[in-house]
Amino acid sequence: MSLAWLHLTDWHLGQRGQEERYPELEAKLYADLKQLFEEIGKLDLVFFTGDLVNHGTTSDFEILEKRLQKLWHFFDDLGCCPKLVTVPGNHDLERPTEFSMASQALRNWNSDSALRTIFWESEGSELRKGVSDFFKPYQKWKETTQIPGIEEVPGTLPGDFMARFDCNGISLGILGLNTTFLQYGGSFGEGSLWVSPKQLPRTQESDYREYLNGVDLKVVMTHHPEAWLEKRAQQQFRSSIAPSGLFDLHLCGHLHVPLQQNLSEGGGAMRMMRQGASFFGLEKYGDGNENESRIHGYSIGVWTKKQGLVREKYFPRLVVRKQDGGWGLASDHTSYLDDDGKSISRVIREINNCESDDDDKNCDSIKKVAVPTKVFADEIDRGTSDFPKIEKKFSPGYAAVW
Repeated sequence: MSLAWLHLTDWHLGQRGQEERYPELEAKLYADLKQLFEEIGKLDLVFFTGDLVNHGTTSDFEILEKRLQKLWHFFDDLGCCPKLVTVPGNHDLERPTEFSMASQALRNWNSDSALRTIFWESEGSELRKGVSDFFKPYQKWKETTQIPGIEEVPGTLPGDFMARFDCNGISLGILGLNTTFLQYGGSFGEGSLWVSPKQLPRTQESDYREYLNGVDLKVVMTHHPEAWLEKRAQQQFRSSIAPSGLFDLHLCGHLHVPLQQNLSEGGGAMRMMRQGASFFGLEKYGDGNENESRIHGYSIGVWTKKQGLVREKYFPRLVVRKQDGGWGLASDHTSYLDDDGKSISRVIREINNCESDDDDKNCDSIKKVAVPTKVFADEIDRGTSDFPKIEKKFSPGYAAVW
């Protein structure tokens, strides 16, 4: 039982100057994916965490659709047709005029509690309508794209949704949130954006927790990493939306820098975050001598369910410049890779509904052993670990990152 997924982010299609490098990088991407597919098999799901385009315009999304259709034709040639799941980024909204009522009013968001109340509680307000208008081209693309997706239950804002996806014996719950509705201009930067429980989707029968209950894994998707939220919104995200232990993985982008974090606070459940690198954005950003280099890449993961545990094998990839001036893709050696030099393996979840395969003789005994949040590799080496069932199954490389 396995599910393979691809994480893309921050393509910024439509960006000026991008067309010069796009064909070369596209060819390198296809060649690299083909090589990885020989190891992972078919791809089942593509997560895209925002900034699909650069200006949020209809013409940008037309470019995106053409690029994605070409990519899906490539997938088809390799014998798979993965589903696409997206959340919007700050470049996926169409910038309002400086004098629009919504843009003027929203500048006071963090200091005006009455404004926030009106926004969340008045669905037909001019503020809500104004924000919806920001995302009209994005929403139109979502509604008309020919790229296969999954059925989503919408939330309050464009881009908010929840969904369930069952594939190859693994059930997945996904929550997507719009963290970018305030970043329509330069007024909102790191530490000033917002996310609220008011955005959470629900059905007539259940809220998002009940809807996602019973799946093997849960993923939350945002464009921005948690640190870009205003401190009150950050607290709401951590306590009311995605408390530790509820989601197995947080996928995000925005900073164009790959980052993996596995953090347990106060002995609590592990929070796992994967921040993706841009792929087709420009190599530099900033003005004049202040230009800084962006890091480009993507990642692939494979979740395997067996003997009551879900394991992840994660392949971080980076674009590198070759000695001859060309570009290529390679394993991200800024990460602590396994002995194979290209992947990172870990256990990410113990599941209650352990289903025995033919060779799963110890399934019942393993599911009764709690997966540890911290087991040191030297304990495994000495044979002194308190988790004998697990130490027979995994190398020290796994245990060190639980």
